[in-house]
Formats: sequence, structure tokens, C-alpha cells
Amino acid sequence: MHFLGLTEARTARRIVAREPARLHFAAADGLATICATPLPKRLWRGRAHPFDISLDVQRLIAMAATEGPFVAAAPGSEAPGSVEALAALGNLALYADILARFGLRREHRIAIDWDARATLRAFAERDAPELTLARALGGDLFGQAIAWAMETERRRLGDWALAQLQDAVEDLLTLPTRDGDQILNAVAMIGPGGQAAFDTARARIAAALSGQSRICCVGPLPALSFAVIDLRRADAVASIRRASAMA
Repeated sequence: MHFLGLTEARTARRIVAREPARLHFAAADGLATICATPLPKRLWRGRAHPFDISLDVQRLIAMAATEGPFVAAAPGSEAPGSVEALAALGNLALYADILARFGLRREHRIAIDWDARATLRAFAERDAPELTLARALGGDLFGQAIAWAMETERRRLGDWALAQLQDAVEDLLTLPTRDGDQILNAVAMIGPGGQAAFDTARARIAAALSGQSRICCVGPLPALSFAVIDLRRADAVASIRRASAMA
């Protein structure tokens, strides 16, 4: 079975009620593990579709987190059943603390793409010093000077957007940007009551970008990038794997 994560016993009942044919829980000392029966494999060109399992588990985890405090399991975690997963956790007091700390935290994955042409037009409209220098260099150096100016501006905008988000969220992880058009790729952790500040920062960033710049935001999701339960084996002691450096 897929091990989805840990929640409160009272929340577990609501989660399982959403899909009772597939979801199962076991509870002790006020905590509960949630497991899901795998979907029948669909064939794709004669074999199981490679994305079926991961997408199904992601959907179930996102659904479970809407019901209350929830700390997700590490991707790919499996257990014979909810009872075995609960037994594997060992010291439930440790996990009660983890659930209290991260259970209501949610993450948003945010990617920002800029409109490079619009930025270059803005340079020309205000006769920016970068263009003046590029014209003075002339020849082959003109293109290099423009590329350097644009990359400098892309980094500046990325750093500014990052600072806006850092002031509005509890924690922020930066990820590698996808290509030359992406100025920021990050995951933000938001605590209870913090959604409004995050939305305000996102709107401020959007207003500062020119042209057809885009902000793609996915969430709220469980705080998977900051705290997950790593159940290595059903008969082993589970451990918490932290992706952040929070004390």
C-alpha cells in the first residue's frame, strides 16, 4: 500500500471518508497513519503508465491535507498497511511534535518568467546606460554588451522578487531556474494566517514586471519540501527527513 502520511486521529476519519474504498488509517495516542490501496495498473503501450502512481499519490496527499493537520510521507513510501506503518514510527511523541510544527504549514511552488523583449524595449525607451555603452562598443562587442546587460537585469529582478517573498513567508527554498527566461524558481512555506501576505507579495511582483511576464503558482500543498516522514521499511523505525535548515 502507499503510505501517504501522518495526521491526527480525528482528522484521519474525515480523510478516509473522502475515499473509503481506497483509504485506510490506524490510530494510537491521538495520531494516525494514512495508507492507500494502489489503483489497478493501466496499460500504456503494453506496460503500466509511468506517471500513474506518482500523480495518484500526489492527488491523495493534497486531498488529505485539506482536511486538517497533515505531514506527508516521502515520495514512494510503501507499507503493508496503516497498522504496520504506525508501528514502524516508534516514538509517537516525536511525531506529535512534528505534526504540531508542520501539520498546518503549506507550501506554494512559484516560478516567474520574464518578458525579455519588453525589458529591452524599456531600456531603449529610457535610453538606459547599458544601451549607451553597447552602442559605444560597437561591432561584435555590441551583442555581448546587450547580453551582459540583460543577464544583469534578470538577476536583479530575481533577487528583488526573492526578497519580496522572503519578507512574506516563513521559509523559502530556491531552486535552479529552468532557462534564460525564468528569473525565479522557489518553494515557499506559509504558516496559518500567512496566505494574505504571500498573495500581496505575489501581486507586488506581478505589478513590477513588464510585458507578458508570467507568474506560475501551485498550491497550497503539504509542506513536502520542508518536512516529510521517511518510512524506509515497514519493520524499521521511521525517521523525519528535513529539507530545510530550520532550528
